[in-house]
Amino acid sequence: YEILSGLVGSEMCIRDSKTPDASVMAQAIGGTVDMQTISPLIHGEQTIAVSLRGELNDLGALNSDSTDKGYRGSISYVDQFADDTFGIALGYARMQSPNQEERWQAWGYPELDYNPDNPKVLGGAKPFVRSSELERDGVLAVFEYQPNETFHSVLDIYYTKFNDEQRLRGIEIPGQWGAGWGNAGITAIENSDGLVTNGTINDAAVIVRNDINIRDADSLSIGWNNQFTINENWSVTADVSMSRANRTDIGMESYSGTGRGNGNGVTDTLGFAYNGEGSYNFAHNLDYSNPDLIKLGGPFSWGNPIGPDSQDGFINKPEIEDELKSLRLSAEYIFDDGFVSSIEFGVNRTDRDKSKRDNGFYLTLKQYPDMVRVPDQYLLSPTSLEFFGMGDMLSYDSLAFYNDGNYIETNADTVDLSRATNSWDVSEEVTTLFVMANLETELFGLPVVGNIGLQSVHTDQSSEGTIATVDSGEVVKTPNSAGDTYTCL
Repeated sequence: YEILSGLVGSEMCIRDSKTPDASVMAQAIGGTVDMQTISPLIHGEQTIAVSLRGELNDLGALNSDSTDKGYRGSISYVDQFADDTFGIALGYARMQSPNQEERWQAWGYPELDYNPDNPKVLGGAKPFVRSSELERDGVLAVFEYQPNETFHSVLDIYYTKFNDEQRLRGIEIPGQWGAGWGNAGITAIENSDGLVTNGTINDAAVIVRNDINIRDADSLSIGWNNQFTINENWSVTADVSMSRANRTDIGMESYSGTGRGNGNGVTDTLGFAYNGEGSYNFAHNLDYSNPDLIKLGGPFSWGNPIGPDSQDGFINKPEIEDELKSLRLSAEYIFDDGFVSSIEFGVNRTDRDKSKRDNGFYLTLKQYPDMVRVPDQYLLSPTSLEFFGMGDMLSYDSLAFYNDGNYIETNADTVDLSRATNSWDVSEEVTTLFVMANLETELFGLPVVGNIGLQSVHTDQSSEGTIATVDSGEVVKTPNSAGDTYTCL
């Protein structure tokens, strides 16, 4: 089927082929989508279009370093020159879109005192306030040239860049699963239908988290299509394309609390009550927004990268690069009569290279084993967690604190086997020969169209990675490479 939709005063054609076609490369089981940009020459007139609209999030700016307002805008220009033999289409679009979210996340619901005859109780909770902002820029350019009936050339260029930044702040509360290390256990007051609906977490320690996720990515696609009509029967097509995508992520966890490691620091008595909507409301006694009480450092014994209880945070910084280059040469012969209307044949070559560097580091304060008051230059206005009853929490710019060199970094691939094997390079070269006959005839007075074809696909793949083993408590990394070649019809 075909869908034609107006895009800022221009057109885009989307064709979805539901059946196999020997002339189409890399087809999918559910169908193959062919997206075609506007043709300036077919459009046939000068067009300028501008669009602008605003956004407003009704939750407001839940974190002080976020916004609840955004916008989307675009401008496009289409024109023809040189007696309508040369056409251009240019477009630019920008989006700045905010999102605000109050998130409830439970660890699970074990049995109270781990007795199957007892009601289930809150195992722990990880509620967050999440503020995000997506900024995206896109540029489209189409250059079309058709000086006569025998030659037609189109160059398509599309570039997009986006940045998605998410601020997540919340208080992680061990419940029944934290008994013995995060608290002294739960005292149940009420239960209903096998669920503790009201209770108290005694001598409770929590972890105050200021996390951030950032994704920077850009992609570039270029396609150059040339069609030559030799005579009434023969035509030739040459198509060159390249696409490239680069992505860098940052996922940072920053911990703070009243003391370092399990069983240290000031504790709280937390009441909790089921609100009937799938989550719980809490009552507390401590001021979790007080920077003299809540200090940087790991309040739980989650890791020992450089010493006991020395994990004060973690940062993931993976980098991914993906590039695809393609060249296609094909020809078509149109028959003057007969049930075979035409025959197409040609060759397609694609080269793809993809790599991943999975960088991750345990973070330890340079003042370890001391916990540190958040310096004033990084402090932000407290974030409200009133949606689950915990009041205000300490908020700070954790990424700026990290970027200023306040942590010791321990590479995760020196202690984690899965991390040590998670970086790789993959290359693939695919050569496809194809031939296809297009059929057009009548059967019992009804028109019948179809095709029959064949592809021969030769694939050459290679990869480079790492084998990781443990020797005397140390992770040993050994480079490894593999590959294969095969041909199929």
